Amino acid sequence: MHVKSLVRVAAAAVVRVAAAAVVPPCCGRRCAPCCGRRCAPCCCRAAVVRLAAAAVLCALLRPPLCALLRPPLCALLRPPLRCAVVRLAAAAVVRLAAAAVVNPPPCYDPQVTQEDSRAQFLIPAGSLGQKRAQASLERAQNLNPMVGVQADTETLEDKAEDFFTQFDAVCLTCCPRDLLVKVDQICHKHGIKFFAGDVFGYHGYMFADLGEHEFVEEKVKAAKSKPNPEAEDGPDAKKAKIDPTETTMVKKTVQFCQLKDALEIDWRSEKARAALKKTPADLFLFHVIMKFRTDKGRDPLPGSFQEDSDLLVQIRNDLLDSLGISPDLLPEDFTSYCFSEMAPVCAVVGGVLAQEIVKALSQRDAPHNNFFFFDGIKSSGLVDCLGAK
Repeated sequence: MHVKSLVRVAAAAVVRVAAAAVVPPCCGRRCAPCCGRRCAPCCCRAAVVRLAAAAVLCALLRPPLCALLRPPLCALLRPPLRCAVVRLAAAAVVRLAAAAVVNPPPCYDPQVTQEDSRAQFLIPAGSLGQKRAQASLERAQNLNPMVGVQADTETLEDKAEDFFTQFDAVCLTCCPRDLLVKVDQICHKHGIKFFAGDVFGYHGYMFADLGEHEFVEEKVKAAKSKPNPEAEDGPDAKKAKIDPTETTMVKKTVQFCQLKDALEIDWRSEKARAALKKTPADLFLFHVIMKFRTDKGRDPLPGSFQEDSDLLVQIRNDLLDSLGISPDLLPEDFTSYCFSEMAPVCAVVGGVLAQEIVKALSQRDAPHNNFFFFDGIKSSGLVDCLGAK
């Protein structure tokens, strides 16, 4: 018993540290885990460690250890917050969501395939052909027995609009573009937080539409110190000294655009052309994969690599040409890195996605507005605001 108690206390302590390391606000194309610095692979690796620690250890939490957590995680351990989850791209998301949401979050999903066993650990052996949400239900529930988890086998296309209004947040993964746009429009209309995410081989993305979102940030308070008699006329006498021990909470508001607006940018316009050099190429990979998913009703499969690769290249050429963009923006070998769901990439994207859900519902700290792209080849992540007027 003493050993178990020590393990749990240690787990809570590490999670507390991870909770304190919530990603600060990003501006422009700053690296997601950093504050004020350009993207650096080392920073992303450090963020991955923090996110992975929080994801794994949240599953160990049992009362009263959750009382050790500082906001924003502990702020969510109470009703009436609810979240609808559609096969979250990583086990990290499921763990964080399970630790943070009290009311039952229903899960919707297609059937289990062989690829699923390599992308996550919630599906037990022998579940081939079952509904993914149903197969994952037991292990997801075991992550935190204090949280109710439900599985719904109906498809989202069959759900009425008022179905989504019962939730505070909706998160979709592995869905076609038309469905993402449709659900986002419903959520935006009713003031519901909307999230989407997916992983394509070494690449992944996260999108958030929080509508008009209010949040608070903790800022270091700058207080004027007593003048220095030895430097009354110098610059030191006029500077305001910053005391790192004094902080204040600042309330802010940010406006998010809908997914449809972010995806329908006119790249022939002068403004878009100027921003094209700074736009992640993963955005156009997203367009290509979404087109493939719509046309074929599935994602590219390793078993039909050559056939699917040829189709992806053709889609790239036609799609980027229609957008007025050179196909060279996506290199010729891009098809070698966008098959299947790689577990490490799922952990990164899922961790960021889960963190953003927690931040949005707790209204603590600046959210990512509005896309997060992760490139597993470069080990880098970027936040980019697209479609904002």
